[in-house]
Amino acid sequence: MVKLMEALAAYWLVIAVSDMVHLTSLLWTGIVLFFTAAIGGVIYVNTGNRFKK
Repeated sequence: MVKLMEALAAYWLVIAVSDMVHLTSLLWTGIVLFFTAAIGGVIYVNTGNRFKK
């Protein structure tokens, strides 16, 4: 889970940098990466009986 959170934070930084340099393409790249990682993380956690006691 830590790796997922670090990846989401890195993609959030991409979005922040895109706002600083006013690049819309970088913004959309960061948004796509962020949501792809979030959806992938949800799928990873909910499959394969992970994190069950």
